[in-house]
Amino acid sequence: MLLLSNLKRKARRRSIEREIEWLDHRSKSLGEMYRLRMDALCNERREMRKRHLDRLEEYDTNIESLYACKISLLLKKNCIDEEYVVLQDRLLVQRSLYERSKEENELNAEKIFLANVEYFRRNHAAKIIQRNWKLYRARVPLRKRRSKRLTCG
Repeated sequence: MLLLSNLKRKARRRSIEREIEWLDHRSKSLGEMYRLRMDALCNERREMRKRHLDRLEEYDTNIESLYACKISLLLKKNCIDEEYVVLQDRLLVQRSLYERSKEENELNAEKIFLANVEYFRRNHAAKIIQRNWKLYRARVPLRKRRSKRLTCG
């Protein structure tokens, strides 16, 4: 029985030693697996950080170019605004000149029209006077002839 219990103990000890070896082996393989996984995660983190920094650098470059573009556009806008003010002033001057010229043209047109009306009135009156004078001159010799006939006859 002692032998049997000793055998059982030895068997149990071997099984525990095998189990310990298996657990050590498993622990080492899990440790290696965890180490590999940790290395992979660290590499991935490094790559992600590098990509993130590259994106930030690209963003900074884009923002700088956009800011420079914004500044140039603002300068152009200011120049255009100044030109617009100058053009508005010129437009006001041109409008006043146009209004003055328009009024002068209207006055000249009115004077010409009135002159034409006066010319027509005088011309028409002269034609009437001339026509009546011609008729009178034509009648006067006829009267003299009649009066001569009457006195002669």
